[in-house]
Amino acid sequence: LFSEKCSLSTPNLMAVILYILTTRDDPNNFFQPYYKILPKSYSNFPIFWGEDKLAWLEGSPLIDDIIERKRNMRADYDEVCRVCPEFTRYSFEEFLEVRTAVGSRNFGIVINGEKRTAMVPYSDMLNHFRPRETSWTFENSRNAFTITSISPLQAGQQVMDSYGKKCNSKFFLHYGFAVECNREEDGRCQNELLYRMSFTDAANDPLRETRLTFLGSSRATRGFRVSMNIEDKATAEALSYLRFKVADKNELNALITRHSVPRSTGSIHARGGRDAIIPFVSPRNEANALAQMAEYSRRQLNRYPQSREGNLAVLNSGNVAPFTDRRTALVVVLSEQEICHFWINAAYTLCPILKEKSGLALRVALRSLPETTEAEKDLYRYAATIAEEVGKTLTPWEKQECINSSKLI
Repeated sequence: LFSEKCSLSTPNLMAVILYILTTRDDPNNFFQPYYKILPKSYSNFPIFWGEDKLAWLEGSPLIDDIIERKRNMRADYDEVCRVCPEFTRYSFEEFLEVRTAVGSRNFGIVINGEKRTAMVPYSDMLNHFRPRETSWTFENSRNAFTITSISPLQAGQQVMDSYGKKCNSKFFLHYGFAVECNREEDGRCQNELLYRMSFTDAANDPLRETRLTFLGSSRATRGFRVSMNIEDKATAEALSYLRFKVADKNELNALITRHSVPRSTGSIHARGGRDAIIPFVSPRNEANALAQMAEYSRRQLNRYPQSREGNLAVLNSGNVAPFTDRRTALVVVLSEQEICHFWINAAYTLCPILKEKSGLALRVALRSLPETTEAEKDLYRYAATIAEEVGKTLTPWEKQECINSSKLI
């Protein structure tokens, strides 16, 4: 089953899944007490949702992820049945239930230098909380799985685990819940949204072939999981893609020269790979890239049947109980809509500044944006990144002015 002739999407989980399936009906099995306390239903996981509940996610690209996830699980089940025909005595529904239990409750540990996938009774009951309050590991010296508190815990306080820094789509897909305020201690929101971007067609972009010759024809359309954090790799790659897309002839030639290395054939390819990060190019270029991001965001918002304001009203109406599937769906969609509104607001706020100012004046304007609310802080972090890039282009006199005015570069 685990040979090269068998193709499984999650081979590390499959051994545990098969063990549970083939032993959970044995009343004498050592793990029977554990099997009895596992959840009897996983209906909060979207792969078990019917069309009525999936309708709550209308417009979200997450629906495709749910379909793809279930398709992969079905392919794994069919592959196991192909290799081991006797496995057909377990239905796909039974497989799906155990696959979900293992996928959402396992721990990846290292025992004597070897990676293992383990189910850990009781420990797998801990709920998620950030910042993390505990740390877990397998201690070889004690031959035991241990959880250690890393902050003071009061008597009677619930012990929590961290499921990691994840966007709500990941929490929803893998654990069946979503976090209403999914921000870290530093205020950064962890949510992401899939954006599908494309180069302008040849009829409207005479430089299209030049762009694709450099990036490769497969890059004409790309998907990026965009957040509100410019530091996130996928978000930086998305902005790089848009900067390359909107670059004029001079900018494009400069980018190709700066980000390429020669091949033995005399052609060129991107230094650092075709997804190399392209930083700030120019105020004009950044404004146009932002305008593109805002346009993709508006298109995405138009796919939802309800506006963000409407969804917030429903969420805060008091009619949607905590931890219900309906509330989870609302939180997931609102997480996506927040990202769309962030980029629309970024373009609305920053494009006029980028178009009207340059040099020192641009840098000062970007660094002077308010940063009181979470939304303002999100935008300020992006603006400060641009300001830092602008600072690299200032004249010696302008740099001295920055120092004199305490706006350090």
